[in-house]
Amino acid sequence: MTVTCVPFVELKNGNYKGIARCVEQTSNPEWNEVYAFTRDRLRGGRLEILVRDKESTINEIIGCLSFDLGDNPTRFPPDSPLAERWYKLEDRNGVKVAGELMLATWIGNQADDAFSVAWDSDAAADLAPADKNRKPEANIKAVLGNLVLRTTVSKDKNPNPTWNEEVMFVAAEPFDDHLILSVEDKMGANKEGEEKTEVKFSSRLHMRIFFDGLYHVFDEPTYYSSDLRATSPKLRPEKIGVSELVVTIGVFDNCHLQAGDKNDGTSDPRLGKVSIRLSTLETGRIYTHSYPLLVLQPNGLKKMGELHLAVKFSCK
Repeated sequence: MTVTCVPFVELKNGNYKGIARCVEQTSNPEWNEVYAFTRDRLRGGRLEILVRDKESTINEIIGCLSFDLGDNPTRFPPDSPLAERWYKLEDRNGVKVAGELMLATWIGNQADDAFSVAWDSDAAADLAPADKNRKPEANIKAVLGNLVLRTTVSKDKNPNPTWNEEVMFVAAEPFDDHLILSVEDKMGANKEGEEKTEVKFSSRLHMRIFFDGLYHVFDEPTYYSSDLRATSPKLRPEKIGVSELVVTIGVFDNCHLQAGDKNDGTSDPRLGKVSIRLSTLETGRIYTHSYPLLVLQPNGLKKMGELHLAVKFSCK
C-alpha cells in the first residue's frame, strides 16, 4: 500500500457490516481486531472484506477479498487457534492488485477465547447523526421492562463519544424482560424533545454487561433489617481481628486445707491450666479427653499431672 493512504478494513455480509479503525499513513498497517457475525443473522453465503482509503472522498477501495462461508473451518474449544495466512488483494473484477492481507476466518461459538474481545458486527461503528453540520450530543438509554435509565450526555462532542458510566438494574427471576440499549442524540435547547441518532450497521457500542447477586434487596424495613451486609463477602469490610471464646480451667494446690483458720498470706500454687476453644466443639457432642497439667518453673517445664474432662457444648 502507498504511504499516502489512510487504510481501514470493512467486513460485509448482506446488510451487516463491521469497520476497523483507520491506520494513519503507513504502508504496512496492522489492526489486530476480531469481528463476530451471529450465525442466525447471516445473509447470503459470502463474506466480503474491503480495504478502503479514508483519505479519498468516496473511501476508494484499495483491494478486496471474498470468502464462501460454507468453506470456513469450524473451531470449538479446546481446539487450538487457527493460524492466519496471507491473501492477495483483488479488485472488483477479480484481478490481483498490489497488497496482501493476513487474516483467519472460522465458525466458532461463545466459548471461543477470541469471542470475548470481538466486536459484534451487527451492533452499532462511528455514529452518523442525521444533521451532518452539528456535533452529536450522545447519551445511552437503557430499558429493562418498565425501568428506563440514561447516562449523561458525553463530553466528547464527536462521532466517537465515551461515557465510562455504570448503570445498574435490580431485577428478579425469571428474567423474562429484554435489556434494550440505544444511543440517542440530544437535539439542543432550540428543538423539542430528544431524537434517536440514525446509525449505520457499521456503528458499534463498546460495553461490559454482567449479572451478579452481590447486593441484598430488602423485603423488610431498613430500620428493622436483620442483615445489612452485602451478599458477597468481597464487598464486606475487612476483618480487623478474630474474637475467640475460650473456656479456661485452672488447677491449684490448696495449701490452706490443713492450715485450719491460720492464714499467713501464702497463695495457692498453680498446678496447671487447660484452655478449650468453643469454636472447635460441635453442638450436642460429648468430648472426653485427658489434658496434661504443665507449669513453667525456673528449671524448665514440668508436668504436674493430668486432668480428665468430659465436655459437652449445647445452645438453648
